[in-house]
Parts: sequence; structure tokens; C-alpha cells
Amino acid sequence: MAAKTSLKESVASETHAADRVQAKRSGRPREFDAARAADAALHLFWKKGYRGTVTRDLETALSLSQSSIYNTFGSKLGLLEAAFDRYQALMERELLRPFKQSTGGLDAINEFFINLGRWVTKTGRRGCMQVNLMAEHGEATKAVNRRWKILSSRLRAVFIASLARAAEKGEIPYADLEGRADMLLTQVLGVSIAARGAGKSEVARFMAATLEQISRWRITKDPS
Repeated sequence: MAAKTSLKESVASETHAADRVQAKRSGRPREFDAARAADAALHLFWKKGYRGTVTRDLETALSLSQSSIYNTFGSKLGLLEAAFDRYQALMERELLRPFKQSTGGLDAINEFFINLGRWVTKTGRRGCMQVNLMAEHGEATKAVNRRWKILSSRLRAVFIASLARAAEKGEIPYADLEGRADMLLTQVLGVSIAARGAGKSEVARFMAATLEQISRWRITKDPS
């Protein structure tokens, strides 16, 4: 039994040694976590943009060599796609899920925009990563536009559902719900752009104007 145990330990030791050699050759630590690497890339792309993020930035932020990054994600663009997956999951959890689960009408829309203002001005963030990358032109343009098409379609659907509830509650007329949803999408872009190029005070002013516009849709009830 002692001999067998010794043999097992010897094989395990050799396996670990081989793993260490392979990790050293690939430049990737054995405890490598692709999700964690995508999170690190997310914050880098969010802060510096796609074109502004160079290979050395990625190597430092991800604690990985260039070869390891490319072996895992295929390319810088592939890493951006992985970062977008993490970004959309974060947005779903913090912004979209509460909005979709709400049973309110205009109040739910107001709450969404208030949360959006907090989202784009949160410490360490630079507006909305999606909108920031849409302002760039280059190899990532097609991927960024495709992601915006998906996100805007989801947002538009939730806006229309909330507006329909508002109409059912007698808060607004039933007329032109889709046009109002399109206007709200435009406001989402406006808030995000304001956060990218201005401070919190500018975002607050834009947000106040947005909420004022939404309030004008509300049907004024005759007190009599």
C-alpha cells in the first residue's frame, strides 16, 4: 500500500510539474479565470474605450500575457465581446430587471431614468460603455452597433409595455405609444452622452428635463 501511495504521489507531482511548465509556456496562470479577465477588460474598455485600450493595458489589467489573452478570447475584438456579455449582465441586473418586473406605468419609467442617472455617474464609471463605444469608428463598430440594436430593442419593448400600463391606468392617452417609446430611447442616449462629456450637474439637468417631459404626458384630471 505504501508503494502504491508513493507511486500515486509521484504521478501527481509529475502532473503538477507538467501543468506548471505548460502554464509558464502559455503565460497563463493555472488559476486563470476567464470571467474575471472579462470583468477586468470591461472596466478598462469602459474607462478608456476600445481604441484607447492597448495591449499593454490589457496585459496589466488582466495579469496575462498577450499570447494568453489571444489564446483564450481569439482577439482583442473577441475580448470586447466577452466584456460586453459581462456589461449586459450587469445592466440587466441593475437596470433592466427591476424595470421589467415593475407593475407601474409612468412611475416605473421615472424610476428607470433616475436609476440610469445613478448608473452612468457612479464612481469609477465614464457614462455608458455602449454609448461611449458607439462614438468610436474602427474594427469594433459592427460589433458595437449589433449590441446596441439588441439593447435598444429590449429597452423599447419595456418602454412600450410601461406606457401601455400607464394608458390602462388612465395616466396617459393610448395614442402613439411607439412614438413615445422612441423618444424615451433618444433620452437614454442623451443622458449617456451627457455623462460621457460632462459632470453630474449636467446629467442632473438633463434628467430633470426628461422627467418634466414625461410628466407632460400625464392626463390632468378634472378635480370636479
